[in-house]
Amino acid sequence: MNSGNENLEDGFTLNMLLDFVRKVWVKTAVRVAVSLFFALVVFALLYVLLPSEQIFTRDIGLRLQQKANSATFVYPSGKNYVDSDLISQAVLRKVYEKNKLNGRVTFQDFVESFYLSDYTLEQAQVEAAYRAGLSKKNLSVADIQTLKMRYDEDMAKIPRNWRSVSMKKLYPLKRSEQIKIVNEIPAVWFEIYSQLEKITLPQLPSVNSIAELRDRRQGTLATLEISRSYIQRLFATVMELNKLVDGRDIKLKTGESLGELQHQITLLQNYRLPLLYQYFYSSNTLKNRFDLLYIRGRLDAIERDLVANAAQQTAAEKALEVVSPRNTALAAASGKGKDNSVNLQLGDSFLPYLTQLVRNDYSNSIRTKIGSELLENKKEIARLETERFFHSRLEKNFLTQKSSTQAENTKEFNSLFEQFQKELASASLKLSNMAELLNNEYMANRIFYVTDGSVKLQKSNLVSPAKLLLGIIALFALYNAVAILLDFNRFFAVEEK
Repeated sequence: MNSGNENLEDGFTLNMLLDFVRKVWVKTAVRVAVSLFFALVVFALLYVLLPSEQIFTRDIGLRLQQKANSATFVYPSGKNYVDSDLISQAVLRKVYEKNKLNGRVTFQDFVESFYLSDYTLEQAQVEAAYRAGLSKKNLSVADIQTLKMRYDEDMAKIPRNWRSVSMKKLYPLKRSEQIKIVNEIPAVWFEIYSQLEKITLPQLPSVNSIAELRDRRQGTLATLEISRSYIQRLFATVMELNKLVDGRDIKLKTGESLGELQHQITLLQNYRLPLLYQYFYSSNTLKNRFDLLYIRGRLDAIERDLVANAAQQTAAEKALEVVSPRNTALAAASGKGKDNSVNLQLGDSFLPYLTQLVRNDYSNSIRTKIGSELLENKKEIARLETERFFHSRLEKNFLTQKSSTQAENTKEFNSLFEQFQKELASASLKLSNMAELLNNEYMANRIFYVTDGSVKLQKSNLVSPAKLLLGIIALFALYNAVAILLDFNRFFAVEEK
């Protein structure tokens, strides 16, 4: 007994450890198993319940042309594309309203949930391979150069026309709703920006505006003049549509081609309308004082426009004279010989000489611009002079031509004008349908994008699962270690007694 007590007083012995293990191993094993089960449950719950960032992504391939020697994409009209167009305020506003999100999510939060990237999975793979190659030990300079060359070659093969539209998780929106929203982004972008690419056509007269021509309180002549302007607008539209038709045989559902519509409008201009003018000249009952006032008002407006255009013409001609070389001496000073050849003179005076050449090139561009303005101005003056001649003749006929007061003339005029109205309205409506048909066909061949697969959902946990697992393992080990130490302390106390 004394030797045993001396061993206890000496402290811990191997026999005590073996005795402790024999007595508590079952209890310890059960505690470890139970605590391991609870640790796994806690890990699973935390993994599911801890906040994570969910991102819905849609890959879009641009089908726009690129500028020569440039990475800039351009729309069919030549306007530069910028990535912000895809998630512009106009696009997001339309998607926001289309999905009736007002009251559920603020528009500001909706806008801030989107971002755009041109970084693709292929780029990430190439860069990862490059970094892995550089991480190897004992690389020579030649090895590094080879890796860099391979990296540049692989990056050059990756197409640069792909963009990723991403949307962060927004509460309380459902997953299906967000997938639908992200899918709609490229479609709405095309819908909005394709409208800007449509061919701009003259505004066609509506059926209602043509029907209002029956009310001739402003005067019969003014009504005929409005009709003439309508026909001119129809002809201007036909000229623009001919560029889209490009010789093809495109017909409406009613069977008319653009050429047939042009023929109908020509008949209105060359036969129907002149006949109505003749009825007007020959009938006193169709005339009133508003007609004469209209003619003189138009003549005054034309005269004002002619004076303004003449002043512009004079100013442009003076500007052209200022920037034009006045003699051969000036031409020589600008660096050109009499045969318009350029003679380079290297020496101390080369820099001033080069400066003079640049100035001369600028003067050439200015002269070209002024010349174009002069040409357009002369065309406008010619048109105004034609209008002045036409209205002067109207005034003369109004004042000098003998007129009849027979009621039959008025009745026949009204019948012919009603028929003219119907034909004009029909031609305008059909031409509007043809314009819509050609514009839709024009845009159908100019799709801006293609998509790749479906919307991808990416989850990014705010706490790394590996770190979370390590933390739970550490707590599990600490708990069991403390429990074992407490058991041993109790066992040691009992053995001492």
